[in-house]
Amino acid sequence: MLHEYRDVITHMKENSAANAHFLKIFDKHNELDDQITKAEKGDVLLTDLELETLKKEKLMLS
Repeated sequence: MLHEYRDVITHMKENSAANAHFLKIFDKHNELDDQITKAEKGDVLLTDLELETLKKEKLMLS
């Protein structure tokens, strides 16, 4: 995720006390992305509504 911003994200992680809010959102976004990927691959079974809800939640974090 956000590969073009890898350097910025690394810098923010190194200064985590000053960027706690960003890191919380970043971690949640990655968690949702992992869940969505697993569901789309069939590794985790979710209803269409559950998958749509995860996607909307991820979109709201972007």
